[in-house]
Amino acid sequence: MNGSALFVHYLPTEVVALWYLQIVAHFTASWCIPSVFMNSFFEDLASSYKDALFLIVDVDEVKEVARRLKVKAMPTFMFLKDGNTMDKLVGANPDEIKKRVDGFVQSSRLEKSPSPSLSASQQEIMPEKKPKSWGLIDWDQRSWAGFMSSLSRYYRHYENNKRTGRIIGPLAIKWNCLCESKMKANVVVAKDGTGKYKTVNEAVLAAPENSNSRYVIYVKKGVYKETIDIGKKKKNLMLVGDGKDVTIITGSLNVVDGSTTFRSATVAANGDGFMAQDIWFQNTAGPAKHQAVALRVSADQSVINRCRIDAYQDTLYTHTLRQFYRDSFITGTVDFIFGNSAVVFQNCDIVARKPGAGQKNMLTAQGREDPNQNTAISFQKCRLTASSDLAPVKGSVKTFLGRPWKLYSRTVIMQSFIDNHIDPAGWFPWDGDFALSTLYYGEYANNGPGADTSKRVKWKGFKVIRDSKEADKFTVAKLIQGGLWLKPTGVAVAHTIGHVAATVSMSKVAVSFTHIIKSGEPAFSVLVSRLFLGETFPLPVYLSLLPIIGGCALAAVTELNFNMIGFMGAMISNLAFVFRNIFSKKGMKGKSVSGMNYYACLSMMSLLLVTPFAIAVEGPQMWAAGWQNAVSEIGPNFVWWVVAQSVFYHLYNQVSYMSLDQITPLTFSVGNTMKRISVIVASIIIFHTPIRPVNSLGAAIAILGTFIYSQAKQ
Repeated sequence: MNGSALFVHYLPTEVVALWYLQIVAHFTASWCIPSVFMNSFFEDLASSYKDALFLIVDVDEVKEVARRLKVKAMPTFMFLKDGNTMDKLVGANPDEIKKRVDGFVQSSRLEKSPSPSLSASQQEIMPEKKPKSWGLIDWDQRSWAGFMSSLSRYYRHYENNKRTGRIIGPLAIKWNCLCESKMKANVVVAKDGTGKYKTVNEAVLAAPENSNSRYVIYVKKGVYKETIDIGKKKKNLMLVGDGKDVTIITGSLNVVDGSTTFRSATVAANGDGFMAQDIWFQNTAGPAKHQAVALRVSADQSVINRCRIDAYQDTLYTHTLRQFYRDSFITGTVDFIFGNSAVVFQNCDIVARKPGAGQKNMLTAQGREDPNQNTAISFQKCRLTASSDLAPVKGSVKTFLGRPWKLYSRTVIMQSFIDNHIDPAGWFPWDGDFALSTLYYGEYANNGPGADTSKRVKWKGFKVIRDSKEADKFTVAKLIQGGLWLKPTGVAVAHTIGHVAATVSMSKVAVSFTHIIKSGEPAFSVLVSRLFLGETFPLPVYLSLLPIIGGCALAAVTELNFNMIGFMGAMISNLAFVFRNIFSKKGMKGKSVSGMNYYACLSMMSLLLVTPFAIAVEGPQMWAAGWQNAVSEIGPNFVWWVVAQSVFYHLYNQVSYMSLDQITPLTFSVGNTMKRISVIVASIIIFHTPIRPVNSLGAAIAILGTFIYSQAKQ
C-alpha cells in the first residue's frame, strides 16, 4: 500500500486500526515472527490477528510503548505484513466513509491543500474547530523519538474521545512515509513556466544520484511530449502530477518505426525506489505500429499509484524486480502487461482495447525463465473490463487473460471482477505446446460473467486455486514483501566456512602463502558475479585483474611453501568469501536492511554455527585449561592479543559490510586484495622475512592493477 495517504478524522475503529497497522512501516526491522496483536486500540478486532506476521522494530522502544499504552501482550507495536488481514480491514469500512476518505485524498494532493484540516472540515470529515494539541506527525523527520512522543500524545486524545465514540484526528495513514499534507516538492515542472523546469527530462537530469531520501518532482497539469529515461543512479525519485487525467507524459516510439521494444518506452524507470502518482503515461503509436511501450519499470520497490497507463501492444513493461500498482488504470491490446518482475496490481482497472485487424487481445505475457525465480504477475481485487471501442465487437475479437512468454511463466488473478469479454478458455498458448506444462496460471475467488472456470484450458500448468494459503503466495505480503528479508542462513554458513578455512590454512603454511592464494578472489568474484548476479564487465576490467593477482604473488614469492591442507584451506576460503559477498549483496539490494545490521545477524548466526563444532574439536581446551596453557606458554600478552584481534577483526568486517551497501562484489574483492598486500608486507616485517626487490615490485604491480581496474570501471 505504498504511495498514498489517508486522513482519519473521527472515523470508526476500523480506520484507526488501518492507520495503526501501517504507521511504523518505515522503521527498520530485523526479524519476522508470529505474534498476538493485542492492545487497547483493538480489543474488538484482536481475534483476527492471532496468526498474522509482524515486524519487530526497536525492542527497547517496543517495551516502552507497551508500558505507556498498557499493552496486554508482548512483543507488540509491529507492522502487520499479512495482506489478507489488511484487506479485511479495508473491507470493513462502510462505503460512505470510504467514499468520503477517497474524496478527501483526491482533493488534498501536493500543493493543493494548504490546510488539510480546513479541507477535511469542508467535506464534513472532521469538525471545523479542533483541539489545540492536535497535530500531524512529521514523517520527513524520520525521527523515532519524535514519533514516540506523537504517538503518546495521540493516545491521550484517543482515551479522551473514547467515551464519546470519537476517534483521534488528524492522523495520516502513510503507505511509504510520504504524508501528503507534509510532502513538499523538491522541484516543480510546469509547461507555462511557473515551475523551475518546463520539461520533466530537465528535472530528472537535475535530480541527485544515489539519494537515500525521497526526491519529489511535482509535474503540473499539461501535456509533456517527451521520452524520459530515469537512470539507475536516480534512486528514490518520485513523480507527482495533478491527476491521472490532466498531467500527461506522451510519446510514440515503436518497433515499426525502428525502435526496439525495450527502448520504445515513453517513460523508463531504472532507479530503485521509483514512485509515480497522479500521472498519465501514454504511447500513442497505435495498434498498427505493434510493440510500443508507455511505461517500463526496472526499479526495485517501485510504486505506481493512481496513474493511467495507455498504449496498445506492450503497454506496460514490468521488466524486473519488485513492483506495486495501486488504484491505476491500464489499457492495451496484445501482451499489454508483460515482463519478469514480482508485481502486484491492487484495485486497478485492466482494460482491453480494440486491437488491430487479425489480432487477439492478451492481458498478460509473464516472462519467468527459471522455476527458482520469485517472479509473477498478480491481480488482486482488480476489474478486468472492455473499453468502449472493444465492447461492441467483443463477440468477434478474442480476449484472453494471458499467454506464456517464457518457459516458467506465472500469472495469478484473485478476488477480481472478470467481465464477459474474456474468452471462456481464459488463456492462450504462445506457440504450440510450449510451456503448457511448466507455466503456473491460477485463478482464485474471482467474480463476474467471465470468472466461470468450467470451460478453462486443461493445461497441466493451469490451476483453479481452492486453498487460500496457495493464493496467499501471490499477495503483496508474500510476493513482494515476502522476499524483503533474505534469510541469511546460507550467507552465514559461507561466512563461517571462509574464516575457519583461512585460519586452518594459516596454521599450516606461511601467512603470505595463504594470502597469495586468496589474492585470486577477484577472479572468483568475476566468475560467480556473472553466474549468479548476471553482472558483466568490459574486457579491460577482466584484464586489470591479471596484474592484481600477479603482483600479490610476486610480493610474497620469497615465502612460498606448499602444504596441501594449507592450499585447500585458502582455496575453500576464497570461494566461500566470494559467495558470502555476492549473496550478502543480493540480500541487501533494494532492502531497508543496512550492511551493519546484516553483518550483526551474520555474526550471531556464525557463532551459533561454529560453537558446536568448536566444542567437539577443542573439548575442554576451550575453557579454563586451554586458556591457562596458552598464558603459560605465551605469557599474559596472550589475553590482550585475543582482545585486540577480536576488536580489529570486528571493525574490519563491519567496515566491509558497510562498503557492500555501496559497491559491487568485484570492487569489494579488489579492496580485499589491497588488504592482502598490507598483510603480506606486515607479515614480512613482523616475522623478519628478508625483503627482496621482487617483493616491492609485486606490491607496485598490484597497486597499479587496482588503479587500472578503477579506470576500467569508469
